Amino acid sequence: AIDSLYINRPSKVRVGLFGWTSKAEISNIGIINCRIIGNEYIGGLIGLNIHSMVSKCYSSGSLSGSDYIGGLIGKNSSSSEVSNCYSTCRVSGGHYVGGLVGYNYASTVSISYSTGNISGSEDLGGLIGNNSSSSKVSNCYSSGSVSGGYYVGGLVGGNDDYSTVSNCYSTGYVFGNNYIGGLVGRNNQSIVGNSFWDKQSSGIDTSAGGTGKTTLEMKTEK
Repeated sequence: AIDSLYINRPSKVRVGLFGWTSKAEISNIGIINCRIIGNEYIGGLIGLNIHSMVSKCYSSGSLSGSDYIGGLIGKNSSSSEVSNCYSTCRVSGGHYVGGLVGYNYASTVSISYSTGNISGSEDLGGLIGNNSSSSKVSNCYSSGSVSGGYYVGGLVGGNDDYSTVSNCYSTGYVFGNNYIGGLVGRNNQSIVGNSFWDKQSSGIDTSAGGTGKTTLEMKTEK
């Protein structure tokens, strides 16, 4: 674990412990109490992750910037895989902001979670800001609050272009102006299966995908 990582580069892109990775394997790394400020592609662990595998990693602290910001990874791209990871980071920015991953593009996220609060402008999710281009998210959850403008979801802000969300749930409070969902803000030509959100804790009765349940129902095995 690395404690108190501080990066203050508000005009730079690809900011994190690793600015960017390509064809890498990264595992068993913790980023604790980080404070990271950048412009685009910002993550506690990785700013831009390309065709790489990340497992058993975690982050805590705060991140802020413009676009593509995630508690662990800013953009997860090109057949990358993230598994058994988590983030408790507070994340704020503009577009594509997520508790774990800001933008998941043609990649996979599984068996992971996030608990930090998220704020921004568009494509905001408790776990992932935008899940796009045949990406897959499975066996994940988020519990942090999400607030912003458009395409705001408790778990995923936008689920686009033949992507899949399965076996997931969210419980965080959700607030926004348009295309707001307890689980998913926008679902465009994509699938949401066997996934749920807490209608009471989120304050939202609707979602672009998934099934809404009461707090009691969320705690009941069926």
